Amino acid sequence: MARFRDGEIWVLVCTELLGRGLDLSDVGLVINYDLPTSIVSYIHRVGRTGRAGNSGHAVTYFTDTDMKFVKSIATVIKQSGFEVPEYLLEMKKVS
Repeated sequence: MARFRDGEIWVLVCTELLGRGLDLSDVGLVINYDLPTSIVSYIHRVGRTGRAGNSGHAVTYFTDTDMKFVKSIATVIKQSGFEVPEYLLEMKKVS
């Protein structure tokens, strides 16, 4: 962890449990290999990027079986004032 904070290594792989306890100010990218179990967990995961006025990105992999949750994510993105990717809008009208 210290090597990541010091910039010696650029990639940190962690579980959701570890991710919740981290306070890192310079994370540029979060990749969700799988979907979290709730919208709150999703917000905590992607909230690790773009802190302290920095820009950041989040990439989330999903399958057809995740569609209900993906639609909820699209709604959260819209309500947060960010642009919802077109492919998510095409899946279902975001409320």
